[in-house]
Amino acid sequence: MRVMRLANFRNSYATKQSSARVTMITRFLPGEYVSLPARPEWGLGQVQSAIGTRVTVMFEEAGKQTLDMRHAVLEKAPAPGAPRRP
Repeated sequence: MRVMRLANFRNSYATKQSSARVTMITRFLPGEYVSLPARPEWGLGQVQSAIGTRVTVMFEEAGKQTLDMRHAVLEKAPAPGAPRRP
């Protein structure tokens, strides 16, 4: 009985951890524009896909890059030609 409870706790904990990771990256949707502050020379990028902890982005100057969101920080950016907020 005690072993069963420990197994259930581990499964519950793992589910919570994986949910937190998915929530972390699902804020980026295909088609959104982003920038990578660590690599400003890559320019503006458009999200192609977001699966698991990986986001694939097509950057103006660096082409298609797959980023692991556990190690990279993307920032949302306005679409090209969109009016900027004051």
